[in-house]
Amino acid sequence: AVCRSKVLLKNPLLFSRITDMIRLADTGGGTPLYRLRITLRDCKPPIWRRVVVRADMKLDRLHRVIQIAMGWTDSHLHQFVAGGAYYGQPDREGDAEMLNEKRYTVTDLAPGAKQKFTYEYDFGDSWEHDVLVEEVLPPDPRLQISGLFGRS
Repeated sequence: AVCRSKVLLKNPLLFSRITDMIRLADTGGGTPLYRLRITLRDCKPPIWRRVVVRADMKLDRLHRVIQIAMGWTDSHLHQFVAGGAYYGQPDREGDAEMLNEKRYTVTDLAPGAKQKFTYEYDFGDSWEHDVLVEEVLPPDPRLQISGLFGRS
């Protein structure tokens, strides 16, 4: 895939959707938080985002968080890959190889710090992202807005 970093870095939608990011984070309760670093592969300079999500966040919601953080438009197929398994939206014929992302959480793919998995968006251009659990944080219902994401 050819890296279009200028388009990603100057995407005005990224910050106009902060409200969506906050709603998706939904930090309440006693659930640990994961600080994730999402890095788009094969780009120079590196393009990455940092987000904080609940450890029990379902993968379909994580997909939406990544879309917002990276400035993507959610107009292509996607999948998560971890341990040789594929997670996404199974097709109607019941694709046996694609596990339903609505049934799995971030913790299922990466149970602890320094664990990672892959997020692939747009199978035609194959935008592959490394998703690394940088740190497992204690539950914090007072998570500050500024703690939700960073940018490269």
